Parts: sequence; structure tokens; C-alpha cells
Amino acid sequence: MAEISKDFITHFEFLGYEIEPHEDENTVIARHQRYGTTVVRAYLDGLLFQQYFRLKENVMGNRLAFLEAVNNLNSKAYIVTYVSVGEPKVTLRMDAIYFGPYDKQRFGVFLEAFNFDTYDRVVEHEAMKNFIE
Repeated sequence: MAEISKDFITHFEFLGYEIEPHEDENTVIARHQRYGTTVVRAYLDGLLFQQYFRLKENVMGNRLAFLEAVNNLNSKAYIVTYVSVGEPKVTLRMDAIYFGPYDKQRFGVFLEAFNFDTYDRVVEHEAMKNFIE
């Protein structure tokens, strides 16, 4: 199985992320004061990034409005796919894949887009403000 290159870890740390090892040796937890917690896994020929937003209890009572907001986010995303997961406690999961070996410029652009999609785009989305904790 692939592993996460030290170059990726160094890049994260340079940008202020704290890196925690995970019980799965091909996975790390990357925590950032502004952007939150991201699970990073070696995946195919690259990395799978996953992040989650906890949602308020009102999601189930407004399921259609919530799913319309998720669909709207997906239609505007740069690189992330937004998915509603779990029942009865629903969570917003955000997935993105970085393909290929580490490249400083490419990874920097990817991470900037990922952070925008998983933080700025969600917290500034008018309809989603009603659902995120």
C-alpha cells in the first residue's frame, strides 16, 4: 500500500498544520487552527482528503433544503465533493483526491482550493449557515 511522503507532511507543517499519526500507518490527521481537522490517507497514486462538518439537529426536519444546499455546494466546488452521510445524525463529509507524487506548486494550489471548498465556501454559504454547528 502507498504511504504519505514526508514532503507532504513538511508542507502541511510549514502552513501551520499539526500532524498526528493515525492507527492506520497510511493515514494522518492534519489539524489547523482555522481550517479544522482533515483526515489524509494514501490512496491510489496520491492522497484522499476528508473533512467533516457536524450539523444541527434541524437537518432531518429540513432535509430537502439541506440536500439542495449540498447540491448547490457541489455545483460550485473547485475540487471537493460534498456528501450527506449518516442517519439519524447527519454529517457533511467533504472529499478530494490529490493524484500523483508531491510537487510543491501543484500541492500548494490543491491545498488552497481544498481549504476554500471545505471552509470558506461552506461557512459563507447562506443556506448552509442554517445547518452547520
